[in-house]
Amino acid sequence: MDILLSLDRRARQPLRDQLYDALRAAILAGEVPPGAKLPSTRAIAAQVGVARFTAEDSYARLVADGYAVGRHGAGTFVAPLAAPPSAAPDDASPPSGPDAGSGRSTPTASATTPRPGPHRPWSAWGRRVADGAAPPVATESPPFAFRHGTPALDAFPHALWRRLQTRAAREAPPAELAYGPAHGLPALREAIAAYLARARGLRCGPDQIVVTAGTQQAIDLLARLWLDPGDAVAVENPGYPSVRRVLAAAGAALRPVPVDGDGLRVDLLDDLAPGAKLVHVTPSHQYPTGAVLPLARRLTLLAWARRRGALVVEDDYDGEFRYGGHAVPALAGLDAAAVPGAAPGPNAGPLSAGDLGRTDAAPSAVGSVVYVGSFSKVLYPGLRLGYAVLPPDLVAPFAAAKALTDRQAPAHAQRVLAAFIAEGHFERHLARMRRLYAARRAALLAGLDAHLAGVAARDPAATAAGLHILVRFDVPYDERALVARATRAGVGLDAAGACFAAPPAAPAVLLGYAPLPEDRIDEGLRRLAGALRHP
Repeated sequence: MDILLSLDRRARQPLRDQLYDALRAAILAGEVPPGAKLPSTRAIAAQVGVARFTAEDSYARLVADGYAVGRHGAGTFVAPLAAPPSAAPDDASPPSGPDAGSGRSTPTASATTPRPGPHRPWSAWGRRVADGAAPPVATESPPFAFRHGTPALDAFPHALWRRLQTRAAREAPPAELAYGPAHGLPALREAIAAYLARARGLRCGPDQIVVTAGTQQAIDLLARLWLDPGDAVAVENPGYPSVRRVLAAAGAALRPVPVDGDGLRVDLLDDLAPGAKLVHVTPSHQYPTGAVLPLARRLTLLAWARRRGALVVEDDYDGEFRYGGHAVPALAGLDAAAVPGAAPGPNAGPLSAGDLGRTDAAPSAVGSVVYVGSFSKVLYPGLRLGYAVLPPDLVAPFAAAKALTDRQAPAHAQRVLAAFIAEGHFERHLARMRRLYAARRAALLAGLDAHLAGVAARDPAATAAGLHILVRFDVPYDERALVARATRAGVGLDAAGACFAAPPAAPAVLLGYAPLPEDRIDEGLRRLAGALRHP
């Protein structure tokens, strides 16, 4: 039997590996059927131009890996294998795939939008994940990219961080190389608790903190613990798309509740989200409008949650960055002040499944707020460290869920971050970043007035805080066309349409100012203005 093979002599891969891979691929593709005799090693070596021992090595690997069998004196034959991976199931196979049984057509998968294959029996969770898959992260950005979730990475104290990394590696005890506590290293939890008390008005014990891989994991774990498929969840409208995707993947029935100039319309919860078991809110800097939830609404929200036995997830994604005025205390701080009892001590026993299902406790006797924070925007996204501050009765099950999911956060990164906070570097870094971002924000506002007056309008709820501004454009085309025009001009914009439950009347974008110096902000806005006037 002749097999069409070709080897690339310019490739860095050894010829024996290329020959093995080519023969293996031909077998798996069914080009050489099971039971067929392979050409002799002498013939295959002459065909592809290699030494005979090279062919013998490749054949020996095929036999060792189960793709072929050698018969003494007869030659080498393709082993009897199952159907090749590309074979489709027969007509009797039950329907499967992301949209099986849903009455919807399954769109063709693309190279940039991974979806479960059309012939696999995916779980309900897998189908929900596929339906809400986020767009791929861009690997390249235009020269003037107003990315709203990216800090000023050029201003990060790299040299100091490297010194702390070196010291942490040198001083770490051998035991830290083994598995560690799912809650996180005690030193980091203590540093976070002390910082939150100083900066956010949230007094909690280190035992109430669980270190996570960012806020998204914290919300995902909480959704798995707290929600059953079909449970109602109130979300802000507009709100954070990634959080909606996490909650939808958990099977939650999302109930959008409008926001206004003062944040979430708490007075509409009973009408629009009756029976909601969880509320996700960004009270210190509403995402994406920038509104701040006033004290009266905060107290009303806490009272509502206690009456209903619901949980409030306080997502403090960039509360550290305010440019003028006083810092806004955390909602969880108000909740903790109203709940009797202290955080559980180190001898607190674990909770059982029966404890999780108890409903006999008075709602006011337990905390109603889970506070989630992240270091992605205050330090750098690649760090992948965040935390959750939990009511005492939720700590043990949440830590158990963390352990089950990915065991623990990396110990070395935790040790470095703990030192960075405890030694005062973190708050000094925040002070520098506030000054830097305030200047860049001012440059953005000045550039909007200079180049896009009458075309771009800031959201009226925006406050002097955060790392972005929501801007609506008065143009005769939609959001997609707006972003495309900007991209052709070398300007990267983050479309805001996904934040809204229904498409907004005017195209809107999130203009992030943190990653760009002032001169590039002005030039980028000048280019954007030109792109909007001339296609």
